[in-house]
Amino acid sequence: MRTGSTLLAAVPAMTQQRTADGQPGRFRFGLNAGTLRGYKLGLAEQFDVAAKAGYDGIEPWLEDIDRFVNGGGSLRDLKRRCRDLGLGVYSAIGFAQWIVDDDAVRAKSLEQLKRDMSRIAELGGSRIAAHVVGDL
Repeated sequence: MRTGSTLLAAVPAMTQQRTADGQPGRFRFGLNAGTLRGYKLGLAEQFDVAAKAGYDGIEPWLEDIDRFVNGGGSLRDLKRRCRDLGLGVYSAIGFAQWIVDDDAVRAKSLEQLKRDMSRIAELGGSRIAAHVVGDL
């Protein structure tokens, strides 16, 4: 039991944001948009659901961001919508094959990852969950 409580005590220090004066801030909760995938909502609708449910932010899937942009959506407008809803875009979930043992596939995937990082940054996010996908 001691190990579990030590671990739990360490978690706030890793995840809790600090205020401008260096004091511990409140925890912020973000919705992993994967929980909405079965509903086949558009990206803007996912953001609306997260806000209505009381989340502070959202973690969209890059596949949904791509679909939004390819359908003519503006990331600048979506960022404004997030701000109006009081949401932050904390990170995104992507599946670029960055860890494969094939130089050509890896190079192409790293280009995809650069594009993905640019898109999430445009929404105000700073992280991507870079899952291990591909043959090891």
